[in-house]
Amino acid sequence: MGTRLDGPLISIGCGENDVTIDLVLRALLIGLGGWRLGSLLVHEDGPWRVFLRFRDWAGVPRGAGEIAGFWAGLLSCIYCASVWTTAALWGLWWLSPEAAALPAAWAVAIAADRYVRA
Repeated sequence: MGTRLDGPLISIGCGENDVTIDLVLRALLIGLGGWRLGSLLVHEDGPWRVFLRFRDWAGVPRGAGEIAGFWAGLLSCIYCASVWTTAALWGLWWLSPEAAALPAAWAVAIAADRYVRA
């Protein structure tokens, strides 16, 4: 039987305004996963250059150039992309917490690799 990630772990405070460690953990996982997905879309080519092709389709210039349109603006800014990917992961969390936590695990694996190679 697996462990569910949707219940409070520890309550801090008293009364209606309790903050649970679960909420903090959830925000950290979703935020880290949102950053990872945003980074994939904005900075990386991906397997078979799928993310690069997606940015080309959206009109993101490869070098210096004018960014025109919603999708080009979204896919050329990590801050913009992370807002939307994090919001999508927050919604996914309600359907499957494990699936929503997966991009955060990818980010941890990448950070560990960079730390070991440094």
